[in-house]
Amino acid sequence: MLLASNVDTLYQGMGLLFVFSMGLAIPFFLTALLWNRLQTAFGFIKRNLPRIQVASGLLLILVGLLMVFDRFGSYARIFLD
Repeated sequence: MLLASNVDTLYQGMGLLFVFSMGLAIPFFLTALLWNRLQTAFGFIKRNLPRIQVASGLLLILVGLLMVFDRFGSYARIFLD
């Protein structure tokens, strides 16, 4: 949104805001359209929620430690290159 406020023309800003809005809206529309098919995936998530929460928490702790010890950039380059 900051980028949209700094472009040259109103139409460029509107286009960027439209793309931003679609990026938020499309996942919700797809979920609504595919709700019956997604029930299986949601069931899997519901059954394994404690494991998913532990894995997510450990990942957050790892990323936090990498940032504290200034090692995050070297690992982030693996995914960016």
